[in-house]
Amino acid sequence: MTDTKETSKEAPPYEDNPQSHESHNSSKVTSTATPATSKSASLCPRVLTPEQLEKLHNDAILVSDFKQLKLEKEAQKNWDLFYKRNSTNFFKDRHWTTREFEELKACRQFEAQKLVLLEAGCGVGNCLFPLLEEDLNLFVYACDFSPRAVDFVKQNPLYNAKQCKAFQCDLTKDDLLENIPSESVDVVTLIFVLSAVHPDKMHLLLENIYKVLKPGGCVLFRDYGLYDHAMMRFKSGNKLGDNFYVRQDGTRSFFFSDDYLAQLFTQAGYEVLVNEYVLRETVNKKEGLSVPRVFLQSKFKKEARQKFRSVLVEATVKLDELVKKIGKPVEDSKPYWEARRVARQAQLEAQKATQDFQRATEVLRAAKETIALAEQKLLEDDNRQFDSAWQEMLNHATQRVMEAEQTKTRSELLHKETAAKYNSAMNRMKQLEKKLKRAINKSKPYFEMKAKYYLQLEQLKKNVDDLQAKLCLAKGEYKMALKNLEMISDEIHERRRSSAMGPRGRGVGAEGDNNSLEDLSGFKMESDAISMTSEVFEDDNCSSVVSEEDSETQSMCSLSSGPTSPLEMPAPFTSSSSRPSSLDLPSPVSLSDFGLISPVLGPRSECSGASSPECDLERGDRAEGAEDENENVLNNNSNSSSSSSNNNKKNGLETKMSRLSLKRIKTEFGPRKSGEHFSLAPRPAAAPVLVHRV
Repeated sequence: MTDTKETSKEAPPYEDNPQSHESHNSSKVTSTATPATSKSASLCPRVLTPEQLEKLHNDAILVSDFKQLKLEKEAQKNWDLFYKRNSTNFFKDRHWTTREFEELKACRQFEAQKLVLLEAGCGVGNCLFPLLEEDLNLFVYACDFSPRAVDFVKQNPLYNAKQCKAFQCDLTKDDLLENIPSESVDVVTLIFVLSAVHPDKMHLLLENIYKVLKPGGCVLFRDYGLYDHAMMRFKSGNKLGDNFYVRQDGTRSFFFSDDYLAQLFTQAGYEVLVNEYVLRETVNKKEGLSVPRVFLQSKFKKEARQKFRSVLVEATVKLDELVKKIGKPVEDSKPYWEARRVARQAQLEAQKATQDFQRATEVLRAAKETIALAEQKLLEDDNRQFDSAWQEMLNHATQRVMEAEQTKTRSELLHKETAAKYNSAMNRMKQLEKKLKRAINKSKPYFEMKAKYYLQLEQLKKNVDDLQAKLCLAKGEYKMALKNLEMISDEIHERRRSSAMGPRGRGVGAEGDNNSLEDLSGFKMESDAISMTSEVFEDDNCSSVVSEEDSETQSMCSLSSGPTSPLEMPAPFTSSSSRPSSLDLPSPVSLSDFGLISPVLGPRSECSGASSPECDLERGDRAEGAEDENENVLNNNSNSSSSSSNNNKKNGLETKMSRLSLKRIKTEFGPRKSGEHFSLAPRPAAAPVLVHRV
């Protein structure tokens, strides 16, 4: 097998295809590829050596016409023999198509929408079945020139009639509408197929697939490019025409230039989206060979207006050529052809007037029969009773008779006028025919071609108008849908704004209910309800009186930082019996004078650092280790000043607590022994208490 290394996104793996008949090589092969995007590369995809240019110049001998006719006649037979010899083992599966052509997955408007694909020239299914394996929302029409290839497709285990329909078809002769509904295909693939068709019949293939392709559908094309290695390898005697060659097995191959391909599709009514060369180089390191490959990869879109313009341009060019070829007889015979056109139009008008006259006559006859029936019914009534229903029917029939008589009169006059006009035009045409007989015969091909293109353009114009009407209708529906969506959105927002908001839920923390702002003079706080209180004291150099705003600022700082050492913690109560039963605060005293009484802390989730005994018990070894580290740092840095600092804080604590009239046990803050830990006696969990500040 050929080992291929891909180095560019634009280049698929090495393409072994029925047109190239490249033999497999067991040697190590490296393939590189780049798209030709520059102007020079587009005009000349590959730079040829002087020897190669001379070879192309000397290879001017074409195959005889007899052999070319035989090859065209036996084209299907030759491809059938090829598949008979090689079966399904000659080509590799093309797994690169979805990477190169995003339209194979992106053409669907919705995720679950089926993508309808036509693979023209499916071969044995090397492109078909990889696509079916990757995408289940895919239906494929597959056709091929060879009946044997179609049989191989149907014999494949992956073939499913619910997802695929394979049939034999000559795209240059057979009508695809016999197997595929009109304008029902989203994407058509022409991968190494068009090169096997005779250049004179390529436009027939494109026109055939144009009929089954949806407006806006795409044609994905990939085939041999000009000066490809396969083209330069043909020897003398294999050339059928410009860039057209025959292989040893009788199959043929054409090599495209980008300009030729663009012109071919544009004339068929397609719009060019992408049309570029893909240059590849296959290197056989073992043999020391470098094989340059040139492919042409393109995308085309079906557009009705483009088809109309292309036909109009084609008609103009061909008619101008005929005018130059025929010369003066075209101008001389114009009065005759104009008179003939007027006579034809008058004939159509006369026929229409005749039909209207006959229709008016029938209506008049039916109305008279109704009147006769009503009169007979009234005369047969013995009782001579007045019947309002029959009288109403009689009046209605009488009115219809009068209208029918007027219509018949107008139709008769119009028929006479159109008949006279037609007779006059025919007489004029006969006179000019006798006078300009020679010029008419010479200019006949020109005016017949003009009439043919006129009918074709009229049909295309009708299609464009129909599509334009559908587009306007779709735009109107889309606009109405947007308006409805805006109305629904506005209604939803209005309901949200007008809906009554329910009662607000109970707040948490600082959002709690402030039902009363009582004076702190009458506030009692049970000692057992306090889990822990911490105070922040000022240094001796600072003022003893702190304002309320400063107190709040310091409280926020102390909450975020916490005590840095156990020495800064207030002394705990020794026992529950020695704790005061209440905290008496005189009315003129503010809590801001005594620093911060921290918010009530709950269990572990609300305590900070190692300041709570409950936290010490829950943390275990990690909390104790943290305390040891803090104590070691404290002992190493402040051994000399610990006594004075402790005395100052002790005096400040006593002063503050005395003003609160809080009785407590004095605790000595002397130096601790080595290895001694600061700990607090465990106490029962206290209920939260909210302290209001005046």
